[in-house]
Amino acid sequence: GVGGFVVLGCARDAVQAHGRETRGLRRRRRPGGAARRRCSVSVRAAVDAGELVATATRGAALWAVATGAIAATVRAWFHYDASRESARMAQVVNARVTSALGTGYFIARPRAQAGEDTRSTPAALVVLLHEFFGLSLREKEFCEHLASQGYVAVAPDMFQGHCTGAIPRALWLVRDAAFRDDWQAHLDAVDDVLADITSSFPGIPVVVAGFCVGGGVALRYAELSRGSDHPQLRQLAGAGAFYGSVPSGGRQLPADIPLYLAFGKNDFEFPLKTLQPKLNALAESRAAGVLCDIRLYDDKNHAFIPNIAAVLRPDPDPAVYDAWTGFESFLRVLAKQ
Repeated sequence: GVGGFVVLGCARDAVQAHGRETRGLRRRRRPGGAARRRCSVSVRAAVDAGELVATATRGAALWAVATGAIAATVRAWFHYDASRESARMAQVVNARVTSALGTGYFIARPRAQAGEDTRSTPAALVVLLHEFFGLSLREKEFCEHLASQGYVAVAPDMFQGHCTGAIPRALWLVRDAAFRDDWQAHLDAVDDVLADITSSFPGIPVVVAGFCVGGGVALRYAELSRGSDHPQLRQLAGAGAFYGSVPSGGRQLPADIPLYLAFGKNDFEFPLKTLQPKLNALAESRAAGVLCDIRLYDDKNHAFIPNIAAVLRPDPDPAVYDAWTGFESFLRVLAKQ
C-alpha cells in the first residue's frame, strides 16, 4: 500500500546515497596501506547500514501514520457512534411525530406575558432547518430566541436521529442531496413535522428557512406548494435560505412566495459567479409586490453565522447581525400580511 511505497522509496534513497559515497571514495584514494583502506570502508559500510536501518524505521513510522489516518477517515465516513449521537439528540429533541416516519423535532412556543391570554395566536410558525452537521443545540437556541419574539419555532431532525461534528460523516448524511440532487428524504422529514404541527396552529403563516443544506431544503419545500392541496403547504407564507443551495435546472419557486436569502460573496460552496444568475432569476420571477430580500456580504465565506450568541453579543460582526436581523424583519412583514 502507501506505506510500502514510502519504505521502498526511503531505502532506495539510502542505497543511492551509499553508491555516491563509494564512488567518491574511489576518486579520492590516497597512497596508504590496504589495511587502513579496508578499515575505513568497513566503518563507512557500518555507518551506511545504520543510516539504512534508521531510514527504514522512519519509513515504517510514516507508513503507520498514513495507515492510521486512512483508517480514521474511513471510520469517520462509514461508522458512527450510535450512543453518542443519541445522547446529543436527547439534548435537543423534545417532540416526535406519531407517524410511520416518526420524525423528531424541537419546538419552542412563545411565553405568555403578564396579563396576556395564553391561548393567543402566535405571530407565525417558523420552521428552521439545520445545517449539514445535523440538528444540534445551535438550532435549539435559535428557536428559543424566535419564541421570545412571539413565534412558534420548530427545528425538524432531517437526518432521523443522526448528527456529527465530522465533515466526512456529514457528507455521508447528505450524500443524496449533495451528489444526486435528491432531496426527498429531507423534504419528507419536514413535511412529516409540519403536517403534525399545523393542525394545532391552523391559519397562521408558515415560514420555512434554513442554514446550508437546510436552506436548500427550505427552497425546495417551497417549490412543493405550487398547486398543492396539503394544509401545511397552503399555509406557507415565505421561505428563506442562509447560504443554501438555490434550485436550478428549470425548476422555479412559485411567483407568489416571498423569499429571503443571505450569502457571503466569498462562499466556497456557492461561488458568486454561478450563484448570481440563480439569484437574479429568483428575483425576476417574483410577482409584482412580492417581497424578495437578497443580501450579499463582502469578505464572508460559507456558514458565517455561527450561532445566536454571535448575533446578540454587544459588538456583533456587522454582516452576521444584519443577516439575522434582516430575517427577523422579513418574518415581521409576513406575520402582518
